[in-house]
Amino acid sequence: MITIHHQLCGQCGLCAGVCPVQALALHAWGLEVENKKCTGCGQCVTVCPTGALTSPSTSAGTKADRRPSPNALGEGVRERSKGGK
Repeated sequence: MITIHHQLCGQCGLCAGVCPVQALALHAWGLEVENKKCTGCGQCVTVCPTGALTSPSTSAGTKADRRPSPNALGEGVRERSKGGK
C-alpha cells in the first residue's frame, strides 16, 4: 500500500509514469493512488524526487538512493532525461 504525502508532492508525474499497473494518476487537484491496483513494487517510491510517496518500509521525506533501474522508466521519461521531447 502506497501513501501519498500531498504536502511533499511536486506533481511532477514521474511516479505515475513508472507505475507498471497504472495505480497512480495525476489530476489537476493532485495525485491519486488506487491501492487495489498497486502491487507494492516500490518503483514510484524510488523515483519520487521529493519523498512524497511511502510504502510500509519507508518514511515520508526519505531521499535515500532513489535511482530507478533503466527498465523501470518509461520511454518518454528516458527521452526527457536525455534532453529530448
